[in-house]
Parts: sequence; structure tokens; C-alpha cells
Amino acid sequence: MSVQFGKWNFDGKPMDERELDEVRPVLAPYGPDGEGYICQGNITILYCAFHTTQESRREKQPCQLKSGNIVTWDGRLDNREELVTQLGCGLSQESTDLEIVGGAYERWETQSFGKRTIRTSTRFLTESSLTPTVESCGRT
Repeated sequence: MSVQFGKWNFDGKPMDERELDEVRPVLAPYGPDGEGYICQGNITILYCAFHTTQESRREKQPCQLKSGNIVTWDGRLDNREELVTQLGCGLSQESTDLEIVGGAYERWETQSFGKRTIRTSTRFLTESSLTPTVESCGRT
């Protein structure tokens, strides 16, 4: 399983990406396949990858969707064929799980969680008006 870390300064104070230097050594053993991060305004998200599928090796996380929402994904899709068919929009069976989950969220937002999509840990950072919110879902 990959590792996700986030920090949000609710007081609006901008994040300093150097703060991640304290977290990286702690998380590195659990995400040996590289990392990605986003540091925007008062929010930082760090993703340390542990690849378990060929498709996951093509993913770049955190991922900013076309809508501006940011997602990290650490899970599996049990119904990828069904979702690819329902979503269309340029997805195929070669698409990564992250691309499919991102497409599902763009189309159905939080209702995508009820489509048997999410298995384990997913984080979506969205902007509602001017206030960022974090939505997460875990299903077993």
C-alpha cells in the first residue's frame, strides 16, 4: 500500500514545502517507488508510491483533475470494465485506476463512491466556493 500525507493550515498560513523534509524519512520505507507532492497555498499533499500493478507505475500523484480537484488514490477497482464503459470520455482498459477513479469523480462526484469504485484509501481535495474541503472514502 502506498502512503498519503497531507497538511492543511486552517489559519490560511502558506505551506512551506521544506516542512515535508521532516515527514519524508518516516514515510519513505512504506513508499519505496518514488513520491509526488503538491504544495498550493495553505495545503500540502505528499504521496509515496508502492506500486502493485503495471498500471500504477504510469500514475503521477497527487493528480490534479481537469476541474482543478486534486486526488490521491491507493486502492483497487473491482469493476473497471463497467466503469470504463459507463464513463467513456477517452478511457480504455489500459487506463490507470487513478484515471478511472478521477473520471468517476468528475462525472458523479461523491456519488461515485456508491458505484463500487473505491476500495481502500482515496483523498479528494475540492474547492467549494473559496473554502477547500477534503472528502475521503474507504470501503472494504
